[in-house]
Amino acid sequence: MDFARNETWPEYRRRLIRETELFIEWGLAHPDEVMGIPVKRAGGGGFPRAVGQWFWDVALTNRVTERIRRWRGFFRGRRWRR
Repeated sequence: MDFARNETWPEYRRRLIRETELFIEWGLAHPDEVMGIPVKRAGGGGFPRAVGQWFWDVALTNRVTERIRRWRGFFRGRRWRR
């Protein structure tokens, strides 16, 4: 993934969704080439459920606050810049 692009959050989000769609379509067309991903039942340990909810709230919200912008930059692997 190219983090050097100057994309807005909506552009970045649309690109990630499209890349995910393409990967899923490929996987469904080539099930013999897909590696299984181990799963763990939600709430069975690890991070509390609230952490997952918090992550998706920040990643998917249309609200833009200073705090959300900082976390989005962190998720995208960028240092926070003012």
